[in-house]
Order: sequence, then C-alpha cells, then structure tokens
Amino acid sequence: MVGEPVENFILDYGASTHMCNKGEWFEEIKPFSGTVACASKNDVLKVEGIGTVPGTLNGRKVILTDVLYVPELNGQLISVKNIQKTGYSVIFKNDVAFIEKSREKFEFARLNEKGQYASQFELTKASTYFVNHSAELWHRRMGHSSNKVLKEMGLPVSESPSSFCEERVIAKQSNTPMSKGPRSREHLPMRMVHTDICAPTDPPTREGKKYFVTIVDDFSRFCEVHLLKHKSDILEVFKLFIKQNPALYKIRCDNAKEYVSGELARYCKKSGVMIDPAPPYSPPLNGVAERTNRYLLEKA
Repeated sequence: MVGEPVENFILDYGASTHMCNKGEWFEEIKPFSGTVACASKNDVLKVEGIGTVPGTLNGRKVILTDVLYVPELNGQLISVKNIQKTGYSVIFKNDVAFIEKSREKFEFARLNEKGQYASQFELTKASTYFVNHSAELWHRRMGHSSNKVLKEMGLPVSESPSSFCEERVIAKQSNTPMSKGPRSREHLPMRMVHTDICAPTDPPTREGKKYFVTIVDDFSRFCEVHLLKHKSDILEVFKLFIKQNPALYKIRCDNAKEYVSGELARYCKKSGVMIDPAPPYSPPLNGVAERTNRYLLEKA
C-alpha cells in the first residue's frame, strides 16, 4: 500500500476527528480507550489507539494528527472540523474540495460517483520504517509480547523477518542447575518451611503494600502469601506463624538481613526455631521459595 493512493480516505463534515482502520498505516500510535458513534447513531465502534498517519497529497507532505484507530470502521475519515482547528479553511467548489490558509491553497479531495469527497492521499515510504519502529516500541511496552499477541490487540507488528529480542532471551536465561542429588523431605507438616521476600512490585496495593513473603511447607508444599508494606513487617508475620505452628523447628531462607539479623533472628532463637540461610548468591539452595515467587509473578 506504500506510495499508492488511498481512495477511501473520505473528507467528512460530520466526523469529530480523523479515523483510520489500518493500524499499519500509523507512524506513531499509543493506547486510547473510547468509542465512536456511526452516522446511524445505532452502531458504536471501539477505539483502540490514537496517533499520526504520514503521507503525501499531490506531492505535498501531509501528516494527519490525532487520528483514532478504529479497526471495525468501514473506511477512513478525514474530519473537516479537525482541519479547521489547525487554522485552515475547507472550500468546496465544482466538485473539488480545497484547503486554504493565507495565500496557500491546494486541492485536497474530489467528489466521486458515490457522492463522497475522496482524497488522493498516499502513504509515504517512511511509514514502513515507522511501523517496524513502532512495533518494536509496542513489543517492549507490552512486556516483550509476541507478534501474535500484538496483532490480536490491534497493535503494529514488525515486518522484519530477522527481528531479535536480546532482552527477552537474557531475561529468560537461568543458571546451570545444581547437581540433583537425593534430598529428604520432612515426614510431618509444618516442621520446616521455605521462605523468601519478593522484590518490590509496581504498582503497590491500595493499602501501599509493595512486598510479599511466601512461606512454603517442606512436607506438603502448602504455601502462605503475606503482603508487606515494609520488609521489616516480616517480624510480625513470623511471630504469628510460629505461634500457630508450634512444631516448627527450621526456617530455610536466603541470606537477607531481614532473616539473619535483627529482631526476627532473636525472636526465632528465643522460640527454639533455627534459621537456615543459604550462602550468598546461591538462590538454588533456597529454590523451593524462589520458584514459588517466580511462579506467582509469572501468573499474576
């Protein structure tokens, strides 16, 4: 479609803004939620984005701004009202629509056999570049989603067959697993637990809680999740947990200071509960809790 006339860009007096149903024609596009009513007032179409559509008209560079992306729209609309807001006048004379401002005047659209003023708007060659550029931007904004997911959302998709996302590959890398030797598990519930505090999440809850701690029973793999406003709140969580589970004798955790030093360590020692921290930079040794947190974050 690049460089070819877009016959169905119709000049419309009733349209409140420019509209387009082709996501790949946009130079830039950003999320926008809303609806537009058709001329019949009975059909309401969903708006999925807003952006700019670059092109040329009779050799003149034209950029349509604030164009709504409406996938279900039957055709493309150029709003006379929007043109007038930019300081231009629209003049209709002898089946031709002209755009005029000061001493500048040029033909914009002609009346077709359907009684519509259709423009000879042509997409610029640069639009292919911008589609790929915009697709890459949306790929990153949407958490490195696949082209299939982006297409289902009506967002631009990269046309480059050699597109490669280095960040996604790096993010999915895992350390070489440690040797899989036999590991015994507890034979009774709530005697030993695995725990880990998750890094702050964004956005926080309405109560301002941005951390969470998981407590996983070694025997049953039963898991408790507690939301925390501050990491130090873990003390109150374990005070209650130890009271509710008097058989507890060991807490396996990482080497975080919230576990190995401070009030929690002293409370556990006083209560006869041993803290079993993994060595620094050895998350696999606290793998049960680490995997639980990772699973929760992936599914949230």
